[in-house]
Amino acid sequence: MPWRKPLLKPITLVDGRVLKTLLDVQEVIVPEDLSKNPAARRALELLLEASETGDPADIQVATDQVMIVLSQRRLLA
Repeated sequence: MPWRKPLLKPITLVDGRVLKTLLDVQEVIVPEDLSKNPAARRALELLLEASETGDPADIQVATDQVMIVLSQRRLLA
């Protein structure tokens, strides 16, 4: 399953959750109102691409964008 691809390194959130896969990240990003947050929308697009290719470089690019969104939402530990 492509969404089960692991991130290159886990992401720890302030509430103690640890995001380890593309699916974990997607579940945190999607509740965001994507129409109001272009960074979150871009993160989801990159996650979709990474899930399709499984390429570590694509996973890294998606993770970098996700980190921006999580930082904006003050969710990073």
